[in-house]
Amino acid sequence: MRNAAAEFHDWLLSKCSVEEAGYTTPCWMWQCVLCKSGYAHAPIPVRFNPTKRKYRIHRQAYIRLVGPVPDGLPLDHLCRNRSCVNPRHLEPVTVTENTRRGLGITDTHCRAGHEFTPENTTLYTSKWGGLCRQCRTCRNAYMRDWQRNFRPSRATASPGIVRTAIDGGSDASPAVVYAAVAGRSGELDEGGVMDSGVHSQVNTR
Repeated sequence: MRNAAAEFHDWLLSKCSVEEAGYTTPCWMWQCVLCKSGYAHAPIPVRFNPTKRKYRIHRQAYIRLVGPVPDGLPLDHLCRNRSCVNPRHLEPVTVTENTRRGLGITDTHCRAGHEFTPENTTLYTSKWGGLCRQCRTCRNAYMRDWQRNFRPSRATASPGIVRTAIDGGSDASPAVVYAAVAGRSGELDEGGVMDSGVHSQVNTR
């Protein structure tokens, strides 16, 4: 009687196209549903999966044909083909290492067409601990646009902050409260300087 690993291997290959894709050995390219990010993502037969859950097929291939994946580690596609489910093309690595490897093979330009040169590329750590890259030109343009259109004005601080400060709270600095009150009451002079009479209206304890 054949074991479960052999049966899963045969089922997996029946859903794949074995192709030479530039790696040292052929890729098993998944021919069924791919998720938006390009990975094989589908339920596996009930005889292997009584819960009928959907899985990333490449992870199931590694677990069932190679062994368990260490906790917290993603599987890196050594062949750089996300739809490949050949377990021999997968390696458990840290999130940072997985991202670092990806940086060397991803697009050479950002979505806006700016080249990822050393001068135009910034790296930052995501909230998941991975290393990510960002187009410096796009980032600078975004910040300029935010400063121009979306940055909260000191003269339009929310009434809640003004009310809290006037009542003796400490949600806002005196300067913000003064500007908010002046802006609300129209008591800013032509240079944007607050009328000194406004100060007496605010309790800044």
